[in-house]
Amino acid sequence: MNREDSSFRAFNLQPSEDFKITADARHLLVGFEIKVERRNGKRAFVPIHWRLYTLDNLRVQVKHEFNASNKDLYRGTTLLAEGGIE
Repeated sequence: MNREDSSFRAFNLQPSEDFKITADARHLLVGFEIKVERRNGKRAFVPIHWRLYTLDNLRVQVKHEFNASNKDLYRGTTLLAEGGIE
């Protein structure tokens, strides 16, 4: 199965207090082709081929996204009303 043609998002960068990228540097990507084998009754993921890419000309898309967990949404301080259903 070839994943290189997939549109699945494989790179994600989010702003934060502890930012992931702190300096300009050469960024490289190593991609592996993996073969699944059975070893001792278990699945083993065995690399059989690799490729090295440079990311210095990578064009990325900006996606502004807001999200919240259930813990954030259902805080007692945001509850306006509640009641039972008969």
